[in-house]
Amino acid sequence: MNNHLKNADKVSTFIVNSIVLLVTSLAVMKYGFIGGLKLSIPIIIVAGLITGLYFVNIDSKKKGVIYALLIAIIGFKDFLTPGMSFNGTYAIILSITVISMYFSKRLIIFHSIILNIILISVYFLNPQGLFSGEARFTLLMLLMVNANAIFVCLYFINKWSSGLIDLSEEKAKEAISLVDVLNNTLGKVKSGAKILNESINVFSENMDSNLTTIENVNATIQEMTEGVQHQAESINIINNNMTDIAYEMKETQRVSEDVLENSNNMIQKVTGGTQKVQQMGTQMKTINEAVGTSLTIVNQLQNKTNDIISFLDSINQIAEQTNLLALNAAIEAARAGEQGKGFAIVADEVRKLAEGSSKIVKDINSIIMEISHQTEEAVKTVNQGDTALKAGNDILAEVLSYFDDFTEGFQKTNNSVTAEIRMIEKVSSNIISIQEQIESVASISEQQAAATEEVSATMESLSHDVSSISSSIGKINSLSHDLEEISRCNTAH
Repeated sequence: MNNHLKNADKVSTFIVNSIVLLVTSLAVMKYGFIGGLKLSIPIIIVAGLITGLYFVNIDSKKKGVIYALLIAIIGFKDFLTPGMSFNGTYAIILSITVISMYFSKRLIIFHSIILNIILISVYFLNPQGLFSGEARFTLLMLLMVNANAIFVCLYFINKWSSGLIDLSEEKAKEAISLVDVLNNTLGKVKSGAKILNESINVFSENMDSNLTTIENVNATIQEMTEGVQHQAESINIINNNMTDIAYEMKETQRVSEDVLENSNNMIQKVTGGTQKVQQMGTQMKTINEAVGTSLTIVNQLQNKTNDIISFLDSINQIAEQTNLLALNAAIEAARAGEQGKGFAIVADEVRKLAEGSSKIVKDINSIIMEISHQTEEAVKTVNQGDTALKAGNDILAEVLSYFDDFTEGFQKTNNSVTAEIRMIEKVSSNIISIQEQIESVASISEQQAAATEEVSATMESLSHDVSSISSSIGKINSLSHDLEEISRCNTAH
């Protein structure tokens, strides 16, 4: 409503200035510039007052009353140039039109009363100045009837339209209220979208960091898998070597048992008489060859034992590397936070398996060292037996009278062979134990391989899930930006 009243002020000011400009132009055209300007000074002053009033900060309805009265006064005071088409009747009609633009029943009633008073007053004060001719009163009545009829029509028009105006004002207020609510809602949406964007960006950065951590853990697990595979290969080689050693030890035991059996036979034959000394010499040669074979086999056993020690050192290094990789995986999993707990558990189990492997290797190494020591003792024993045989051959070759000494020396050889057989049995038992430990290590390696493969598959699945989540976050972020853009555009409108 206030905007409408301000627009009415603008239109009234424009109408007055347009009329003044038109009248002044007609006066100048008819009476010349100086004469026309002199005649137009009063209406120019009125136009200046109306224009100045427009900028005065008072109620617009009061301005409307003043505008209408000044326009009416222009006609009543004979400010217009005589003979011009614009007269008091048109001034009255124009003033009524101006007052009707303010849509106020009170202003219409007030202006009709003032206008009637001015018409009656002017008629009694100067009837010739208002109307010419004999029918002045008739013209006055006709003018007043027409003017008041116009006032009545305008009154009812305003009365009937006031309800619509009030309704439109209420609707406008409701619309403004709804716009305020919508703006508040859009402001909250914009704020929420901004917070959502910030949260999405932080979450996206965390997901990128987690994805990097997962990739590092996955790479570590791949290295662990390769280490476990190399460990399994080394264990298989050791197992094969131990199988060969076990077979060779059985052969050595068989040969030693043959030597022992032959030695016992020789003792029985020596007691039978000196006539079999030559035959005993032949047997001594056989025994000498068997002892040589035993020495060769024992030396080979010593070499295999050294190879086993070398392989065990390699396994121990692999176990230490596996333990280090497990520690690195645990560190990477700890960096991953909550999502890395499962991987930390797996890494800890791998570390335990590596420590178990290292312990088993140490036990095997201890057993091998014992075997090596016993093998050295066996070598010494075989060498002693070989020396005894040579001494027996020398004694047999030199003199048969020393037959008893030879028998005693041969008995020593028999005892040495017996001791050798016991050592070989012990070595065989230790080798069987080593094989069992190696099989246990192989089983642990298989468990490690299965565990690392399972972890690798889990990491790949998790990496895929994280990538999918990152893609979904990107879509949510795009939708959030669209929502923020919509709220920004609506807020601007």
